Amino acid sequence: METYKSFYLTDSDSLAVAELSIMYPEVLTDLNLKSGTWWFFNRLRVPLKIRGRGHARTLLGQLREWAISNRFNIFNAVNPYDGSDIDRLIKLYEEFGFVRLLTLDSDSIIMTLET
Repeated sequence: METYKSFYLTDSDSLAVAELSIMYPEVLTDLNLKSGTWWFFNRLRVPLKIRGRGHARTLLGQLREWAISNRFNIFNAVNPYDGSDIDRLIKLYEEFGFVRLLTLDSDSIIMTLET
């Protein structure tokens, strides 16, 4: 089984402009996750200059479809960077079925997508 997967959006020159990456963790921490196969969603990168064009939604839609078709569950740590707003990120993930599992601190929240 593969242990790392990326979803990309490319421009007209076939260069990646946005990326979402997940990995299969060798060890799960004690997050009290239900049984099943879990993947860690560790990166959603959309450069500042092209944000607001639906790229994150497209990538999250691809992730959700992939997870459902493979019966995989996803967990992630929402921790904003580049001036991202954590509340906007949480609302975005919730649109795709993610739910809050655990608040680590004011800038990091664990969310899950169970298929």
